[in-house]
Amino acid sequence: MAFVIHPLTQQSGVPKYTAADFRLTVSNFLTAGTGETFGAVQGVRSDGYSAIIAMSGDTITVHPHSGIIAPWTGVGAYAYAITSDITVPRPTTGDYYVVLTVEDPSQSHGSEPQGRVDLIPTSTPRVSIDGLVIAQTVGTSINGIETRLRNNTVIETVSKAELDLVKPTPRTKGFVRFGDGMGEYEYDGSNWQPMKRVFYGSRLIDVANKGKDIVILSDQEIQTLIGRTWDPEHCFASVMNGDRSINTTKIYGCSGAPGAGLAFHLAEASTGKFRANYMITTF
Repeated sequence: MAFVIHPLTQQSGVPKYTAADFRLTVSNFLTAGTGETFGAVQGVRSDGYSAIIAMSGDTITVHPHSGIIAPWTGVGAYAYAITSDITVPRPTTGDYYVVLTVEDPSQSHGSEPQGRVDLIPTSTPRVSIDGLVIAQTVGTSINGIETRLRNNTVIETVSKAELDLVKPTPRTKGFVRFGDGMGEYEYDGSNWQPMKRVFYGSRLIDVANKGKDIVILSDQEIQTLIGRTWDPEHCFASVMNGDRSINTTKIYGCSGAPGAGLAFHLAEASTGKFRANYMITTF
């Protein structure tokens, strides 16, 4: 059928749906697009942060989960579910990617319609792997590097390097959940750009007998507020005292002073209480 409408109640034997019809009209809408016709971003459905991969001795175990595999251009997305543990032997030498792959003879790939867990040497370029990479062995350990798909089609990865491997349609949102690059991103058609987030608040400050260096938020309070530690290259803060700007030439934390939290230096000695309004922008 050149024009597939799904679902329609069959009448006189028509329509007759194929697996390809279902992939193109249903599965494709479970994830973000790639900009190619029927292209889909592959990944694991984000059910939380429980590990989907483990290795013990010479055995690799893939735990139950579900997701999307989009191995080839123009064929749509394959939805999958691993309903019980699958184990594969780990080779005794070399490092490998753990890859979820598809055999689909109707698309001239493989000889038996099925899903597989394959091990592919890490020397293989990622762009050459037709499948969903979920982990990487490093010596006797294994690291989960799966892309996770949130229900709102935000693409979630374990690192910025993994996010950079995903090429969706422009304005798709991404989230890096660990590491130095942790934060929200938006794809501009060529690269993932960090998204700015702004946090506002205020605190009543008693400056009596405290000299000129005033701490507004501790490092731990900042981390709780913005969801990550200070990053001097990716944060900015400003402080206001009512309608009058406080001298913020020394804002610690954003300037990289360890353990200082968000602090400012008064232009002159002062006593009493005032309300300091702060704004922190992360990007």
